[in-house]
Amino acid sequence: MKQAQNLDELIDFAQSVNGDKELFICQQESSPSGVSLGDEDTGGTDVEMNVKILLEASKSVICYEKVYENSVQYEEDSTQMKELEQAVPSQRIAPSDMEEKMKKYAQ
Repeated sequence: MKQAQNLDELIDFAQSVNGDKELFICQQESSPSGVSLGDEDTGGTDVEMNVKILLEASKSVICYEKVYENSVQYEEDSTQMKELEQAVPSQRIAPSDMEEKMKKYAQ
């Protein structure tokens, strides 16, 4: 399994692959480790967005993983992710399902 260094690399790969391909997307919010949940005094806490995208093609697989700590960066990349999702048959899957897929291809 190939690891994409950035979202552009994943998009380029998806556009270059001919034949059957499918995109699997998993997004999960979490609070940064060591930070307690916000209350009335704190005004809330920062939230991390953990994104994993796996592209299965007939002869290859590529994975992109990123933890977004900045909501502006996530919003910018989210536009590209939505465009990719429209261009390639895709499914949103649960974190447990994504872990199973990644284990399958890691071997």
